[in-house]
Amino acid sequence: EPNLATGSSVGLLHRAQSLPHRIAQMSAAAIGSRALQAFEDPRGGSRGVCASASGRHHLAADVRWLLSELECATLCLQADSCTAYEYAHIQTDHRGYNRCELQREPTARALRVSGFVCRVKIPRGDRAVSTLSKTSLKNLVSRATPVEPWDYLTLGPPRGQLDVRKCDALLRNPEDHLWHLFRHAHCLGTGSDRRRFFEDILSGHDCDANWISHSAGASGRQDARPLTGPALLGYDSHIYKKCMAERGVREPPPWRNADFQQIVDACLLAQFNVIRVFDWWNACRNLEWQMCVILGKLPGQPAFNGTVKNFQRGEIRFATAPSNLVIEQLRHPPEIAVDIFFLETCFFSHLCINRQELFHTKVDEPFYCELDIAAYKELDRLLPPG
Repeated sequence: EPNLATGSSVGLLHRAQSLPHRIAQMSAAAIGSRALQAFEDPRGGSRGVCASASGRHHLAADVRWLLSELECATLCLQADSCTAYEYAHIQTDHRGYNRCELQREPTARALRVSGFVCRVKIPRGDRAVSTLSKTSLKNLVSRATPVEPWDYLTLGPPRGQLDVRKCDALLRNPEDHLWHLFRHAHCLGTGSDRRRFFEDILSGHDCDANWISHSAGASGRQDARPLTGPALLGYDSHIYKKCMAERGVREPPPWRNADFQQIVDACLLAQFNVIRVFDWWNACRNLEWQMCVILGKLPGQPAFNGTVKNFQRGEIRFATAPSNLVIEQLRHPPEIAVDIFFLETCFFSHLCINRQELFHTKVDEPFYCELDIAAYKELDRLLPPG
C-alpha cells in the first residue's frame, strides 16, 4: 500500500500490472455494462463508505490501488468472497490515489463521506430479477387465467365467501375498505422512491431479517434469526393454536387478543415463520414480508425452483383456510388482524398464477405460489398513492 504521508508509490505499478490480463484487455464499455447489472446502491444511496446495518464501517476488505472504479467492480464481481466494493479518490497531494476495497462482510448501507462510493453486489440468483424489475416488466403478459370482472351494477358489492373473483373486485375498487391499511400508512412514496420500493421487494433485498424483532429475550435482537420453517398465515388466534398444537400442547392457555409476545412464544419452537414487528410494522412492511414468503427467502424457509425463471417458490401454510374467509368479517371500525389476513389472501390471489389452488388449500396443506410477474407489476397501479 502507498505511504499516504509521503505520497510514495513504490510497488503500485507492479500491483496494477499484476491484475489478471483479461481485465486489462476488456473495454471500459464492456466492464461498465457488466458492473451496472451486478451491483446496486445500499440503503441511503451509494455516496459514502460501506457499513454494516448497525453503522459499523472499516469492514474486513481486500485493498487494491490505482484502479478505475470499473476495474474495482469487475474484481469484486469475480471474487466469491466480495460482497460490495468501496471506491475512493484520496487527495493526499496534487496526484491523489484511487483506492479500491473489496468488502468481505455484509454491507447494508453507506455512511456519507465525500469522495467515496459504495455499491453492493447483487447475489447471483437475484441479478436477473433486478434487471427484469427495472426493464422488462412493462412488456410482460400474465400467464394466469384472466379473472372475470365483477359487475357491480348487477351483483352489487361482493359478499359472502371469499374467492378469486371477489378478491379481484376488492383490489380493483380504490374506495374499498381493504385499502385503509395503506391509505393510513403513507409508506409507498412517489416517483423514484415508489419504483425503488417495488424493485427492492421483488429482489428479496431485505428478506434475511429478524421478523420477530423487539420481542423479549435474545430472539428479539436485530441480528438474531430465531425462526425457521414454512411461513404461517391466518387469524392471530388460529396461528397461536396451530403453533401450540405443533408443539404437542392440546389445551393451550387461552388466547389473549393483541398479545404480541404470546404468538412469538408459541411459534418460536414450532418451526414456523411468522411476522411480529408491531413497533415498526406498516402495510408496506407486511407486503415486503409477504413477497419474501412467496419467493421462499425467509430465514430457514423451505423453497424450490418454480417454473418462472430465477424465482423460487416458498412453502406456505395456513392456520386459517382462505376459503373460510367471509367478506362480512371485514368490520367498521376495522379489526386490524382480520383486515391484514384478508389483504394477504387477496394479494396471494392477485400475485399467484395458481390462484384458484389457493382457495382449495386446507389447513395443514402446503401452498406454493407461482409468482405472476405481470400481476406484480400491476400491483403498483392498484395500490393507493403516497
